[in-house]
Amino acid sequence: VVIQVLYGPLCGYPQTTPRAELEAIAATLENALPPITIVTDHLNHVEAIYKGKDYCLKWSRDHVDLWYEVWHEIDLLGGLSENLMFEHVRSHVPS
Repeated sequence: VVIQVLYGPLCGYPQTTPRAELEAIAATLENALPPITIVTDHLNHVEAIYKGKDYCLKWSRDHVDLWYEVWHEIDLLGGLSENLMFEHVRSHVPS
């Protein structure tokens, strides 16, 4: 059940789909009240999150500024658990 929808401009550069997806995750977490499952079609982000904080926060990682925001919010929400999960769904598939 979707109970909140967010929209807004993409801050920072480069203006790419992966950056937009990560910004959306960060904004969702900022407005989240667990339990929550964030569902996204961006498999790389889901895999990175489950590889852990150290993996995501390497200084050489693309969009590390947003990864810091994401992990700050994850930590504020008590970390990954059954109350805060991420799920990948395939995109652009016929219903």
